Amino acid sequence: MGKTCVLVLGGQIQDTRAFLDSVKTADYILAADSGARHLLAVGQIPHGIMGDLDSIGPVQLQMLQEAGCRIHRYPAEKDETDSCLVLKEAATMGFEMIQIWGALGNRIDHTFANIMLLLLADIGPDQSVVIKDGGVTVFLPAHGQTLNGHPGDYVSLFALGEPVRGFRNRGLKYQPPGDRYDMNFPLGISNELVGSEAWIDWDEGILLCMMLNREKFGGSGHE
Repeated sequence: MGKTCVLVLGGQIQDTRAFLDSVKTADYILAADSGARHLLAVGQIPHGIMGDLDSIGPVQLQMLQEAGCRIHRYPAEKDETDSCLVLKEAATMGFEMIQIWGALGNRIDHTFANIMLLLLADIGPDQSVVIKDGGVTVFLPAHGQTLNGHPGDYVSLFALGEPVRGFRNRGLKYQPPGDRYDMNFPLGISNELVGSEAWIDWDEGILLCMMLNREKFGGSGHE
């Protein structure tokens, strides 16, 4: 089994060049329903497509099937979203790195649901899952993780559920008061890398990290 799997969802993809680079270097590609259209648009065929398949036309489905893509059709009324199905499949297959594209877009409810997928219990301790696109990387960092980027890149940190306590860092511009983040007060938004990397760790809680490339998003300082 290869190391990297790219999952393609049906949301917007802004950075098509970076998307194509990720797809071309992936060991395996899975599309969630209409996510296959993003792949066809850049001339790529997924290894499999999963979902109720209500958002992709029969001509496109036939094209995928004839190209060797495995078709997994599910009922429209089900407990899991198409995005959840492909992530569970990738996690079960044991990929070390899972990149998710097309998770962001105009539907705020879909975007939120896709971010919450990072908490999926099926993801193993040795598996890394990141949502990517347009200079944005969203993930649940590991304890003692090093964050890599460019000086001035934004690093927004949020507590998911219980407070994050005992937070410490080397290489970020700001340290939260009391060394903690609380879900009801988003103090961690728009922190910044001082150099090209930062080290973070904490004692308790679940931390969500959103890294944004400063060149793409501009802005000025802490919000």
